Amino acid sequence: MCIKCKNVRPLADFTLHTRQKVVAICQTCSNLKLSAIDKSIYKAILRSIRRDERQRGALASYAFIIQEDDVRFLVENIWHGHSVLSQNDNRMELRLPRWKVTDDWAPWNCICLTEAEARAHVVVEHLHRVYERNFLQDVQGKNALGMTAFRKLKEVDFDFVESGEWWSVGMDGKTV
Repeated sequence: MCIKCKNVRPLADFTLHTRQKVVAICQTCSNLKLSAIDKSIYKAILRSIRRDERQRGALASYAFIIQEDDVRFLVENIWHGHSVLSQNDNRMELRLPRWKVTDDWAPWNCICLTEAEARAHVVVEHLHRVYERNFLQDVQGKNALGMTAFRKLKEVDFDFVESGEWWSVGMDGKTV
């Protein structure tokens, strides 16, 4: 039974997000939470993450497991809805590129930047030479929060990598 609308529905009608412990809200009620504009913003950020990971030939599936609500959580709760560098809070311009470019993307290896800042960031080879120590500590703290919030994601990732299904997630409207 959905705790919002109090209707009994089949299990397939419920959304499941990576941070959930129980299935409680049906897809219909979940869709009502965010406006269409909000959803399109986080969908664009997620598409950007997945596109970048495919271009890099990434073998990890974290970018292919997370959903729009997870991206929304990262942007709003971990990064407080703005670029960590410029404090720009225009969500349409925000991206979540890799923090350490040599490591695969994960909710604990990303940074919230504008698109222009993200393009500049991905060419940085030595973070400690470009960014100040306080800034590095701030980003590491936010990534530690991301690790805590998405701790169950590693288990899901293992199953996806072993099955080989992660590459097709997000293609043709498929979601997890």
